[in-house]
Amino acid sequence: MTAPPPGTNGTLAELRAHGKSLRAGVPRSAHGEWTPPRHRPDPVQALRQASTTWIPELVPVRFARMAASPLAFLRGAAAQMAADVGGMPRTGLAVQAIGDAHLLNFGSYGTPEERLVFDVDDFDETLPGPWEVDLQRLAASITLAARELGLGRPSTAATAAAAGYRLAMQRFAGLDALELFRFEQTVHGAQRLVAGLTADVVAWSKHTSRWQLPKLAAVDGDRWSIVARPPITVPVDGAVDRDLRALPGRYGATLLPERRELLARYEVVDVARHTVGVGSCGTHCHIVLLRGRAAGDPLFLQVKEARASVLADAWLGSRVDAHTPTPGERVVLGQRRAQPGPDPLLGWCEVGGRPVYVRQLRDRRGSVDLSRFQATDLRQYASLCGATLARAHARTGEPAVIAGYLGSSDIFDRSIARFAAAYADQTERDHAAFVAALGPFDGAAGG
Repeated sequence: MTAPPPGTNGTLAELRAHGKSLRAGVPRSAHGEWTPPRHRPDPVQALRQASTTWIPELVPVRFARMAASPLAFLRGAAAQMAADVGGMPRTGLAVQAIGDAHLLNFGSYGTPEERLVFDVDDFDETLPGPWEVDLQRLAASITLAARELGLGRPSTAATAAAAGYRLAMQRFAGLDALELFRFEQTVHGAQRLVAGLTADVVAWSKHTSRWQLPKLAAVDGDRWSIVARPPITVPVDGAVDRDLRALPGRYGATLLPERRELLARYEVVDVARHTVGVGSCGTHCHIVLLRGRAAGDPLFLQVKEARASVLADAWLGSRVDAHTPTPGERVVLGQRRAQPGPDPLLGWCEVGGRPVYVRQLRDRRGSVDLSRFQATDLRQYASLCGATLARAHARTGEPAVIAGYLGSSDIFDRSIARFAAAYADQTERDHAAFVAALGPFDGAAGG
């Protein structure tokens, strides 16, 4: 990538002018043209190959989740989309790309300062790279959601996401560096923009370890144990069990000193493999139940296997940070760069010889219920997600250059909506082929 890094010398006007000059090589309308690559791999065969690296008994679970709808299929096919858009025109402006900016990967979480904020909530695929890929994935998922729910013209919602991104980037371009670094979107502010969030905020604030304890564990006096619910939650043994029980010491070195001291107040009482989501289903994900010194003081940690980003092959021109030698560290440092207040217990290590990252399990995390949305809600929510994505990119790229490229008209917005419609069409075809092949495919891949 050839963009000037954050902090490049130059006036705001000069940086904007540089961004505008990039339109000569990559017109804003060019982002709307997409056709399947000439040698596009068959998506069903690609999933068959990928499934050989997943936990066998979880393959049918992942397939069932992906088969639910084209929107769910897209969520589990991040690698396919990264390959599909890898050859599209790019401006060369680098940011910390999220890598999987799907509509359902935005939501609430609690900051170390006990504020409930709205932000991106999945960084498994994060990697330094082009800003356009995140916005394309967001718009495609919004288009599929609008189609699935019958919420007006899908292009309207996708356009709103791009416009939200563009207008927010214009705002961020004018902020001082410290103002931008500190900027966060609280849930209170989000709910003023999106009526559909209002009722869900109360539920989100209850998703703490104390709230989860009776849902995931059996409590008999001083004896706490995670309840097995195969194949979603199962016991572990051997090296994985030993590593998980030693987790505080294993990953504590990646935390700030005061947070290591906080973690030292807890002891591990039980561990288990625990399957989550769609894109992570099939990989090695675990939960660790810890207990504090005070009675009834639980802490759940989520331990997720970190693999190479799906963007790694597609974005060979990306900036590569030589100081992120493991996938777990890549995820953690990428999230810390993109978010103003990430989980205070976010860190990384290895478990059972596999790189992982660690965070609190659903610490007040939550997402909207799309089934409650009207067309207006989806447009407003799409705009909010676009603006949230812009904030992450502005923190890690040069917002004035991106803003200069995007400009004040809606040319770019409409281009992204055209792309989203074309890619949604492709995803619907891929999903239909996947569902048709699911019977024999599921049997072969699942063993």
